[in-house]
Amino acid sequence: MTLAGIQLFQSLKTRLGERETEALVDYVDTTLKENNKEVHETNLRTLATKEDLWATREELREDLWATREELKGDIAKTREEIKDVKSDVIRWMFAFFITMMLAMLGLFLKH
Repeated sequence: MTLAGIQLFQSLKTRLGERETEALVDYVDTTLKENNKEVHETNLRTLATKEDLWATREELREDLWATREELKGDIAKTREEIKDVKSDVIRWMFAFFITMMLAMLGLFLKH
């Protein structure tokens, strides 16, 4: 019996009687020990081991590399799109420049 069990026994002995108090204290001790075992078993089931952590780390590393490669592909696509838009803008600017020059030349020759 633990110190707390002995104190409980001493305080309840006068009210319940010695046999009843001893039975109650034994029941409480047994219940606490069973609960501690259940908590310990639950902890063993739910806590991660080193192997679990290393496996998770490797999975995260693989996911990171896959995401990195995907982002590189997306960046390359975006650069190609920017090049296409840039060439389109240059063509349109050249077309408007020629149109404006022809309009100005037409106005100049009209007078």
